[in-house]
Amino acid sequence: MKGNDFVEKEELRNCVIEYSTKTMFGGKNYNKFVEKFVFICRKLNKIICCTSLGEYGLPSKEWFLTHCPDKSVKGYHGFCKWCGLEDILNKTKKEYLTKEKVIKIIYNMQSKINRPLMYDDFRYPKEDEVGITTIKRYWGTMNKMKKDLGLQVVQEDMTCKHIDDVNLIIEGIKKACDKIYEKENRKTVMTKDIEKYCELNVGCGAIRKALSLANKTLREVVADYGFVLQNEGNGLVYHFADGETTKSSYELMFTNKLREYGYKYNIDYQRDVRYRTFINYYDGLLDCDYVIKNVNGENVYIELAGMLKSYENKYNTVEEIKSNSKRKYAIKLHEKEEMLKEYELKYYILFPLELKENKMDKLFDRIGIKRIKKVKESSLLNIE
Repeated sequence: MKGNDFVEKEELRNCVIEYSTKTMFGGKNYNKFVEKFVFICRKLNKIICCTSLGEYGLPSKEWFLTHCPDKSVKGYHGFCKWCGLEDILNKTKKEYLTKEKVIKIIYNMQSKINRPLMYDDFRYPKEDEVGITTIKRYWGTMNKMKKDLGLQVVQEDMTCKHIDDVNLIIEGIKKACDKIYEKENRKTVMTKDIEKYCELNVGCGAIRKALSLANKTLREVVADYGFVLQNEGNGLVYHFADGETTKSSYELMFTNKLREYGYKYNIDYQRDVRYRTFINYYDGLLDCDYVIKNVNGENVYIELAGMLKSYENKYNTVEEIKSNSKRKYAIKLHEKEEMLKEYELKYYILFPLELKENKMDKLFDRIGIKRIKKVKESSLLNIE
């Protein structure tokens, strides 16, 4: 995706649509989101991919279908027709990606990750990606596509060669664990770590399936090698040598990116800062995940909403969150946001959809975090 495309997406994500209460759509919130959906599709002159709705600040496909007043509407295609977008649907249907366009998209996909492309990268394509069906249409197999485009081909590719050598798989997992420990000095690993460092060039779904044939699990293999397989999201605790502690995979990824940009803990950014230290009337225990001093000398307040994974589209409709713990978390997050708004502070609430390794540079650019060439000891945070 080009830089100007990213800017346009951010503008569309934040657009506010004025709507009439007498329109055909039922329900205030539903009406607002449907009109925003239609507006963006018209602006882009194409239907938003259902897996990319959250990137435009829209609820999930399931939310639109569940709350649709016309209960005869079935599926995303039917919803788009109901919204009056049949002309764009027909246009999109007739448009066929040429091989040249597909090649450009694949090179763009490869440029965003620091490992070879693998089968799972093409499973659920987003707007700026292509799916495995397209790969098969033009090349037949992944490896043929890679050879044609000069991309790295991993010799032992399970998805193409159907490797059933469990020992080879286990060895690949061990090597991945060794690299994680060598590069990141930790023995608690996640599935995305294994996918990142595993030389077999496969996703953990395929690895788990292959191991199951030998009555083994990925968790057991990792544990037998002296590591711990951590569930994605919250719970990954990591202690840095300078005293910082991260308590989730999202915090670890965000902190690692800050440090990569040259930011130093307790100099250029602080963690878990009590709201009562910068909100005069508040005397509770809520704290802010990150307070960062950017290159312009401004304090930027960051909340990582990792707890709302799978619920991020319901942040503005808290009553729809079924999990009690996540609903309480969302309510407290709203309380924090109200204080930040009232004091007109620069803040960002970041959801799991945005907190992906291949999106972090664009995310940092959006929230105004630039690389520091030289860290000055005088660049202490001034939280008032």
